Amino acid sequence: MYAATAFGWVYVMRHVKLATIGAVYYVAMMLLLTCIGAVDFRQPLNAYEVVGLGKAIGSLILLMRFA
Repeated sequence: MYAATAFGWVYVMRHVKLATIGAVYYVAMMLLLTCIGAVDFRQPLNAYEVVGLGKAIGSLILLMRFA
């Protein structure tokens, strides 16, 4: 399993800029951890947090579109 992720990282590193990889990784981790907190730990999200998540998703869309 570890080898599969290592080969995946090598493939991604060859075809995508490092800055783009970092941005996608950190936004994806933020979204994943927020979903885990909301679903598993039943933490409510207020309006500001939902707007922030929307902006994070929007930033990824813009990054993939123009990068």
